[in-house]
Amino acid sequence: MGRRQEFTLVTLAGLVLAGLLSIGIAAPWTFVHDDNGAWTQVVATAHLRAGLARTHGQDFMLRRDGVLLPYLHHPPLYPLVVAAVYHLTGRSDPLVTRMIPAVFHLLGFVGAWMLARILFPESPARRLIAVFLHALVPMSSFFGKMP
Repeated sequence: MGRRQEFTLVTLAGLVLAGLLSIGIAAPWTFVHDDNGAWTQVVATAHLRAGLARTHGQDFMLRRDGVLLPYLHHPPLYPLVVAAVYHLTGRSDPLVTRMIPAVFHLLGFVGAWMLARILFPESPARRLIAVFLHALVPMSSFFGKMP
């Protein structure tokens, strides 16, 4: 198998993964494991509405009356990344919130292919098995877009 054929098949696997990740990506927060997504959306929106001067980059929920309620049980980096993407896109909905981990998951797919190239330099078949497993495992397509 040539490099071009391998690249074509890996690209196909990546497109399959992207298609699987897109299923229900814009749906409202009603799935079984959506509580973290809804929480992330609330905290990221609080950063934008209250401002970093008030939240100090920590996890807060903003009540309608402007009171900040601390929620300090999770590390603050991910909601800050989400808030930055909300600011850049001008949108703060489930689609954008789910797209962020989906993009990171697709980058992980590329990383898995690069790792497979290191581990199996003489076996394109093993590399393809590795990337297709990464792309087709049902847990990957479901949790790959969950914040």
